Amino acid sequence: MKLIPEQVQALLNALEVEKEALSSFKDYFSGLKHGDSEAMLNDGSNLFSESQYLLTEKMKASFADALKRSDRVREIDTTKIELGTKFFLQFLGEEQPELYTLVDTKIGMSNINCISLDTSIGKALQGAVAGDEVVYFSPETKQQMTATVTGIVDDKNQYVKYLPHRDLSEVSYLTDSQVELLELEKDLVTHEMVKEKSEMKELVPGTKVTFCIGDDKREYTVVDKPEYAIDKDSEISIHSDFFQRIENRNIKNRFTFYMMEDGVKKRKYGRVQNVNQENVFSYEEKNEKLNTLTTRLEEIDYLLTSVPRVNPEINGEKIDIGSHVSLICNETGESKRVELIQRAVSFELDTNYLEVDSPIGRQIVGLTEESSVLVSQEGAVYTVFAFDIDNSKDASRISNPVLYQKLKK
Repeated sequence: MKLIPEQVQALLNALEVEKEALSSFKDYFSGLKHGDSEAMLNDGSNLFSESQYLLTEKMKASFADALKRSDRVREIDTTKIELGTKFFLQFLGEEQPELYTLVDTKIGMSNINCISLDTSIGKALQGAVAGDEVVYFSPETKQQMTATVTGIVDDKNQYVKYLPHRDLSEVSYLTDSQVELLELEKDLVTHEMVKEKSEMKELVPGTKVTFCIGDDKREYTVVDKPEYAIDKDSEISIHSDFFQRIENRNIKNRFTFYMMEDGVKKRKYGRVQNVNQENVFSYEEKNEKLNTLTTRLEEIDYLLTSVPRVNPEINGEKIDIGSHVSLICNETGESKRVELIQRAVSFELDTNYLEVDSPIGRQIVGLTEESSVLVSQEGAVYTVFAFDIDNSKDASRISNPVLYQKLKK
């Protein structure tokens, strides 16, 4: 499963909201007898049942698991429709096109118009450009339908993005949340390395397999054909029992099978000697990817073991590295709540983090509660107002200022 940046932001916000909202209920419901689903608790505005509490905890666990196990889409294509691309789609018979986002899975995207890649229309849309008409099968009408891509959003400011990595040797401080991101990324990179290495031994169609049965050495190509259609001298069908025996060989590449000899079914032993994937992928590209993953793993280990953690509580009431603060641009009305960091090192979202060396970051360092400052960026000058400064180590990571205030009341 792959998550786009906007999806990661939605999942993180959902987890933080549930963490804040359910904290007051946890002790109460954990002390109840199992199955007391009619128990209710009034938080002053809503009645909350144990069954609702357990369902919310289950959803929270699924969101956390998705963040832990899913790959990240770092770059969003705005020239054609790929994962994360925002586009306008007009369905046949409708007057106006609607804005959609292509995703791998809809988890966390309940409030956003999106189309999943595993649907008929999702598959048809991948790779499409503005003006293309796509044909897909509709589960509702049970027939083929058409829709037109009327446009693709190419303004990068309309997308949630990860902050770009720069020279990591100059990183002097990490916040606790950055450490968590690095540890999570380490797991993801390690998983990706295992996956890449295992693919080099997988017996997919196109794979050449050399195996020995006694002193007899043979090379075959794995094919996706019925057994009756293969060349028995050079091919192995993935649908055959013999293929299953080879695929499930033990750690020493040994496998067993049965064959008829003089009308008698006899058990035989074989050994896979070599697996050649040159028809499946480029070894050069595979090794290059493995080298990239290895280098990244070394970078993460360096950051986790050699770079000190900052304690935001030493900031007092001022904004500095580690501070969480709400910012609003008076000219545009745009607002967000961010954590101020020295430099991005992993999957820091531009909606959740702000680098101290950025145009706004440089100006807000040292500000206190309800202060404002002029910021010059890309030829424009505007006022940024800072409020709700939190320098506690367990500061909320909610990225919406209004929601932060609501949950803190």
